[in-house]
Amino acid sequence: MKKQTLWVATLASLNLLSSISAQARPSATPLATKLPDISMMGNFQASSVKNDPDKTGFAMKEIELAIQGYLYPTIRTDVFIGLHQEAGQTEVHLEEAFLTFSGVAEGFGFKVGKKRLSIGKQNTLHSEQWAWIEQPLVISDFLGAEGLAAEGVSLEYVLPLPFFLQAELGLWQRRLGEEHEAFAWANWLSHARLWSSVAPVDNAELEMGLSYLMGNGAEYQESTDKVSLLGGDVTLRYWLADGARVVMQGEAFGLRRELSTATLERWGGYGYMGYRPNTQWEFGVRGDYSESAEETENLQKSVSAIGTYQLTETSKFRVQYSHDLVADNHGVFAQILFGVGPHSHVLQ
Repeated sequence: MKKQTLWVATLASLNLLSSISAQARPSATPLATKLPDISMMGNFQASSVKNDPDKTGFAMKEIELAIQGYLYPTIRTDVFIGLHQEAGQTEVHLEEAFLTFSGVAEGFGFKVGKKRLSIGKQNTLHSEQWAWIEQPLVISDFLGAEGLAAEGVSLEYVLPLPFFLQAELGLWQRRLGEEHEAFAWANWLSHARLWSSVAPVDNAELEMGLSYLMGNGAEYQESTDKVSLLGGDVTLRYWLADGARVVMQGEAFGLRRELSTATLERWGGYGYMGYRPNTQWEFGVRGDYSESAEETENLQKSVSAIGTYQLTETSKFRVQYSHDLVADNHGVFAQILFGVGPHSHVLQ
């Protein structure tokens, strides 16, 4: 009993001395702050599409691992690794892995590595950030089913103006494997983007962007295949009382593809309007229009209705109904998004 009392008194004394010492000198940086943030996101879907059995059934569409942190006060790393399931096969993809250097000079910063290109609004976002389940048709047709990512470097500059205006220039390289989509960006690519965010009235935010991309298509090694893409995007958010919000978002693209046999000019875009009555529910409608980037012209038009119930910023339940106006086809999709860890994608 006396030994137990002595141990308790000794531990209490050491704890008191530790507290006094900590107050007497500057605290050291905790070890935990030197570790990266590690997060996991899941995307489970169920779908039923008329006349398309490949899109009917259950699928664990994606598991995404995010490893993020600061290497230095002005150097940040972001790595996103995805496990995708398509046609019963699970594949591992390095979605993004890049370094962000901020404060290089006043207003300047740059990024280097593999990342989703800043072409419009939608292409920069991962699937858990979307306001829908199936992405807009024009993004799939002009940038790829998974969006467009490449390896390279981009320079960003915030102009010294009374309002926010950022310019971005990038040089990229995209290597294609043996299997790729009928139309795909390849080889060397360069892009430019100018975007601004202003508050036109109280409780509102208006984002506007202009993007340009040029490079090669997948057939550049066999024949001429030069591609250029010009796009504009607008997003307006207006906050109402008690967490309610209205959002209007749209993008339009014009694509020019020079082949040895023909010169193609294609157009596409989408418009979305959503209403959030509170911090948990959101309801929206989207209209799509897209012409194929391939030689065989294939027009697509559709309308979709989307409903989302949000538990947290990274955990959501969502349903989407889409009607293909050209093929007179219908599709119903359901989704569960879930995440753990300090995930830090851009919040919408």
